[in-house]
Amino acid sequence: MKFIESLKAATLDINDSTLMFKYPDVYYLDINLMYKVDKLAGSAKFDKSKKTLTVRVPVIGSTEDSQKVLDKHFKDYRERQAQADKALKNLQKSKLDDLIEERSLRKKGKATDEDEPEEEEAESKENVRDNKIADLVS
Repeated sequence: MKFIESLKAATLDINDSTLMFKYPDVYYLDINLMYKVDKLAGSAKFDKSKKTLTVRVPVIGSTEDSQKVLDKHFKDYRERQAQADKALKNLQKSKLDDLIEERSLRKKGKATDEDEPEEEEAESKENVRDNKIADLVS
């Protein structure tokens, strides 16, 4: 607003979702705010030294257009979250498969040795842990 010294000839009009600023023969601004605003609770201040106009209006809701954008973003978020959940579940399942394979290899190696009570207790604890992991994955 470098060409303006005073806002006496300016017009500032704020509606529910639009803002219009006009200074004769210099500026014309008409914008869609994309949100509903409380036009009565707003304020405007012109700083002569910086030659800037600051307009503040509280947002009170979404317009139909902005709601469509919000809905699309939320839908996209839910789809990304579902993909992340699926990837995590596949990772957990893969880890479980690796544990099961590792245990079966250990069991094959122990089949030739005699089982000791400590090894049976450790194996029982591993079975309980594996079952808990399997429950989490499924």
